[in-house]
Amino acid sequence: LYRERSPLSHAHLIKVPLLMFHGEKDSVAIVEHSKQMHSRMDSKLCQLITFPNENHMLASPDTLKSMIQEMEHFFNRHVMGFGC
Repeated sequence: LYRERSPLSHAHLIKVPLLMFHGEKDSVAIVEHSKQMHSRMDSKLCQLITFPNENHMLASPDTLKSMIQEMEHFFNRHVMGFGC
């Protein structure tokens, strides 16, 4: 039942762009799960950005700034079609 309902089991079905952020010190959702999802998806659609010094909250000012910049690039590339 677990494998049947796991997002990893359905990753190949995702056909829309996906941007994931993950703190490498996250003790709530381990970073390896995001890495597995990323590896099972089309690399043109899926982008994973990890932050070495962050936990689950991703709250430092530098991280937030980086996330906003990455979201802007992602949206420009996948939504606006600018190919950044």
